[in-house]
Amino acid sequence: MKNGDATPPHTILRILLCASLLVSACHRARENKPDHPQIAKDVRMQDVRFYSAALGREMPYRVFLPDSLPAGRKLPVVYLLHGGDGSFRDWSNDSNVSEYARRGVILVMPEGDFSYYMNAVESPKDRYED
Repeated sequence: MKNGDATPPHTILRILLCASLLVSACHRARENKPDHPQIAKDVRMQDVRFYSAALGREMPYRVFLPDSLPAGRKLPVVYLLHGGDGSFRDWSNDSNVSEYARRGVILVMPEGDFSYYMNAVESPKDRYED
């Protein structure tokens, strides 16, 4: 092959196969990762599952709340989104973010799979944005 020629099809197939195996291995590693949330004093954590009509399945999320919620007082809510091969547990496992709940902030960490938290063009069932 000369410079500027297209990549041979067998090379492209090898690259795609390697990428597929890597993504699969990362997904399995994520599922087997131990859950060890860092929970600040005077904070409670709740793992919740809800049925999402937009996704057509149950989805998990994690919430940190102040231990005592003031009656009638509205608290700010912060949504923390995980990265590419992460999960809804990442923020609580890999940081001390629960300290913010101690200061009166509700933290919500939804599961987003590999979605970019948007509706997927290639997979109409993955309607995370909705």
